[in-house]
Amino acid sequence: MYDVTVDRDRYIGGSDIPIIMGISTFNTRWGLLQEKAGLKENTFTGNRYTEYGNILEPQIREHINGKRKKRFAPEQVIVDDLRGNTDGFNGDTVLEIKTTSHVFDTVDEYKVYLVQLLFYMQLYGVKKGKLAVYSRPDDFSPVFDAERLKIYDITLNQYTDLLAEINAEIARFRDDLERLRNNPLLTEQDFQPTELVAISKSVLMLEQRMAEFKTIEAEHKRMKQALFDAMERYGVKSWETPNGAKITRVDAVPASVKVVTEFDEAAFKAENPALYAMYQHDVEKRTAGKNGYVRVTLCTN
Repeated sequence: MYDVTVDRDRYIGGSDIPIIMGISTFNTRWGLLQEKAGLKENTFTGNRYTEYGNILEPQIREHINGKRKKRFAPEQVIVDDLRGNTDGFNGDTVLEIKTTSHVFDTVDEYKVYLVQLLFYMQLYGVKKGKLAVYSRPDDFSPVFDAERLKIYDITLNQYTDLLAEINAEIARFRDDLERLRNNPLLTEQDFQPTELVAISKSVLMLEQRMAEFKTIEAEHKRMKQALFDAMERYGVKSWETPNGAKITRVDAVPASVKVVTEFDEAAFKAENPALYAMYQHDVEKRTAGKNGYVRVTLCTN
């Protein structure tokens, strides 16, 4: 659940961890730095998704508790500048509850949720955690449906590498936050690695040139069309300039129609459903992956 509290900017909370690690879709690391430094107001107070989570959370927790002797209950822990508002703690296990429309097959695909849970487990000093993922219905029904709940039991030693990554990013965030508090005039670029900034400058210069080329290309296309129109208007088919360049008018080719034979699959299926079904079979097809890339948006001012 989203952590909405009055003193949110004073601490690093569980909902901040995905942002700090750059895997959140709700905020950016730079945006969070500005909020924690008091340079930008955090105006988020919840939405229909967080409200739905607030409605379902107690129902899900009660379902998980069942007849347990060690019952989960919401709890808060604060250690220095770190704060954990857990959906449930029973003395040896931390419970994290999520309602979502993004349902995956494995727990590792829920990295945004995992990093929060691991952060809480470390904060509480326990080895066991429980991630409860509830598939949110399209109609946002407030009635709990056990069939929509999937529970993953994890242990801290399963994710030592991820936990080390979390701690490293928290340490780096703390350092950057201190720098920003001491110098509020710093920009987002000041917090990027030197190599990244250098490469980015080169890319931006090339992007600017590419934008100029596109303008030239559009003008080139317009002037070539004007030349074609003029040659057509004066009946000139081809001519050669004094410097030896040859200019030739290539006239348009009118559209033509030809008859080809095609199999009408829809009609065959409608008229011969049984025969059509006999030749249907499942085929495993692998979709092509996509390489990662950088999207650059130039300043239009």
